[in-house]
Amino acid sequence: MVVSADPRPTDIAEQIEQVNEATRRLLAGLDGLTEADGARPSLCPGWTVGHVLTHIARNADGLRRGAEGARRDEAVPMYASAEARDHEIEAGAGRPMTDLVADVTSSAAGLSEAWSAMTTADWDRAMLHHRYGTLPLNRTPTMRLSEVEIHHVDLGGRFGPDGWPDSFVARILSGADQLSDRLPNGLTLQVHATDSGERWSAGAGGGGGGAGAGAEGTADAEGGSAEDGAGAQSDHGAEAGAGAEGGAGAEGRAGPRKVVVAGPSWAIAAWLVGRPGPVADALSVTGGELPPLRPWP
Repeated sequence: MVVSADPRPTDIAEQIEQVNEATRRLLAGLDGLTEADGARPSLCPGWTVGHVLTHIARNADGLRRGAEGARRDEAVPMYASAEARDHEIEAGAGRPMTDLVADVTSSAAGLSEAWSAMTTADWDRAMLHHRYGTLPLNRTPTMRLSEVEIHHVDLGGRFGPDGWPDSFVARILSGADQLSDRLPNGLTLQVHATDSGERWSAGAGGGGGGAGAGAEGTADAEGGSAEDGAGAQSDHGAEAGAGAEGGAGAEGRAGPRKVVVAGPSWAIAAWLVGRPGPVADALSVTGGELPPLRPWP
C-alpha cells in the first residue's frame, strides 16, 4: 500500500494544484507588461490594471494570514476591515510595473507556502471574512482560484475566458439555483451551451434549473465573483450587475418575455460572473439583448 506524505485532504491538494496552475498562467501573462499597462483601465469599472494586480496580491496575503492563523488554532481576519482592504488596493495601484509583478509573485508564493504547511485538522478550522463572517479554510482554495482566473481576464490582455480550464467553467455552470434570482422581472431565459449541448431555463415560470455561479464560489474570493467569488461582480461593479429590474410588471400584462442565450460554455460562464464584454461576439441572443444580471444573492 502506498501512503501519501501529503498531510492535506486529497480534494484540497487537487484544488491547490489548480490554483498553482492558474497562478503560473497569470505570471506568464504578466511578462512584457509596461508602465503604461499599469495605468490603463481594466475590465473592472473604476480600476486600472494596477488596481487589479494589487488586489490579487492583497487577496493572497489575506488568505495566507487566515491559513497561518488556522495553524495556531486562531481565527484571523482576512483584512482589518473592508475599508482597509480598499485603502491598500488604492495605495498600491500606482506603483511601477516591476513592483506590481513582484508583489503578485511573492504574495502567491507566500500563500502557497502557508497552504503547504497545513494539516487536515488545520483545514477544518476557520478564518474571519470581511463579508461572510466565519469562513471554513477548506473553502479558500476554490475562492483563490476564482480570484486568479477571473482577474486574469480583467487585465484585458491576451488571456480571455476561452483560456479557462474546463473544470473551472463547469464549476461556474453548476450554480443552477441562483440564476432566476438574478434575472430582470418578467423574463424567461433559456441558455444553450453549444459545445456540450447542455440547456438550462430560468426566470418567470422557468424555475432555477439552469446555469449560475458564485466567484467565491466562483466569482471571487471576497464576495461576489472573483472576491466577490464567483466573484468579482459585487466588489468591482461588474458589467452585468446594474439595471436588472427592467421589465418589471411585463409578466402580468403580456406574459413573460423569452430570451435565448447560446454559445460555448466558457462564454456563458464569463457572462454569469459579470464579464460579458470579452465574450459578446461569442454569444448569440434572440428575443432581446443579453440580460443584465443582479449581483449574487
